[in-house]
Amino acid sequence: MTTPGVDWMEPNDGDILATLSRTGPEYGPVIAYQLGMDNTQFERYCERLAANDVLERVSEEPLYRLTARGQQLVDRSPESARDRLAVE
Repeated sequence: MTTPGVDWMEPNDGDILATLSRTGPEYGPVIAYQLGMDNTQFERYCERLAANDVLERVSEEPLYRLTARGQQLVDRSPESARDRLAVE
């Protein structure tokens, strides 16, 4: 997901945000597994995304959810991967 005007985003950010948009709050290891990332790499992405106020960690387990700003990024992205990431 590339979003115009958001120059801090890196590869995989859009997939993480799109997954949380689709699932709602979710445990970090579950999302990392779905995206084929190791947990340490995933945590680094999440720390940066949280610093940019697009997701937040809501428990120590770790459970993550989108912020309103994060949902706005997903909603305005023409290449949103929400449907592509559906896990059946």
